[in-house]
Amino acid sequence: MNPSSGNYRDKRNYKIALESVLIALLNRHFEIVLRKPKSKSTTTLSYIEIESIKRNNDILQINTFVEERIKTLIEEQVKKGYKYSTIISKSRRMKLEETNSLLVDLLTEEGYLFINKTIMKGTVIVDKIRYLESFSISYGDIILIGKQINEWIISKLTSEQSIVLPLNNKILSIFLKKYFNQQ
Repeated sequence: MNPSSGNYRDKRNYKIALESVLIALLNRHFEIVLRKPKSKSTTTLSYIEIESIKRNNDILQINTFVEERIKTLIEEQVKKGYKYSTIISKSRRMKLEETNSLLVDLLTEEGYLFINKTIMKGTVIVDKIRYLESFSISYGDIILIGKQINEWIISKLTSEQSIVLPLNNKILSIFLKKYFNQQ
């Protein structure tokens, strides 16, 4: 998986692996409700729909927030004169990018540090994630562990329309364990 290769599948798999790692990290701070993907991907990892996150009595509807953000972006692009069919096609890709952007913002508020790197054609990737002095995960591990987390979550969603990941889900904690206190 190399997002700088220009290969669509590699780029998408990287973004989905990143999303999966972000979900696992977010679960250390929030209960998360995930929804079954609308369709099963056969060529790439499956995008995970995040319905909501909850801490105490506060609930943030992630999916609704992202859809509203995309609607705003579409309206802006229509005003600029872009073809509507092109915009709609791009909006499908925007969902993953906007979801990841929101998750990064939420985790930044929790104290995580994201170190980005610009690669081929100005594409920006998350190269490393750190949390205080106790957590560090690099690009290669984001791909490796993200794929495993994604496959585990998708396996849970095969028989259910949605699942609730309680705060500090034990399985997600196991996936992340080796990246904590390694310094």
